[in-house]
Amino acid sequence: MGKATNPKPRMAYAIDTENKNFLDQWAEEEGRSTANLVERLLLDAIARKKRDSTLRVASSGKNMSDRKT
Repeated sequence: MGKATNPKPRMAYAIDTENKNFLDQWAEEEGRSTANLVERLLLDAIARKKRDSTLRVASSGKNMSDRKT
């Protein structure tokens, strides 16, 4: 199987051992990888934030409040 033509950007983060173990167990319980579980949780949180917030994000991904007027 070859490389994807447009792979997803990667992110690295640090998490304490207790929470990592919790995520690992949660993912196993749901029959998915920990990375997939974390992605799902993150996408759900982003969708909620977009729906419930007045936060405006420019297409560049920068917070609009950072712009000088």
